[in-house]
Amino acid sequence: MMFVDCAEKTNSTRYEDFAEATLGPTWAKITGWVNVVCLVGFGTSYIVFIKILVPHVLIVIFWGEIPKNFDPLPAIIGEG
Repeated sequence: MMFVDCAEKTNSTRYEDFAEATLGPTWAKITGWVNVVCLVGFGTSYIVFIKILVPHVLIVIFWGEIPKNFDPLPAIIGEG
């Protein structure tokens, strides 16, 4: 509800505008950079997730099951 109140009082829907209205222009810039860093982090984690998931899905689609000796993790982390 706090974001709804901020949106109504600032007549905006951006986090940067909320920060500028409450904390000043410096924090608006910091909030913008934090949003960019967060977006890059989520994008990177999504790419890693897909990279790990796709081999499993392809093996299940084409062979029906994952072989017991299939270890997708690097040797330093997995059983290898």
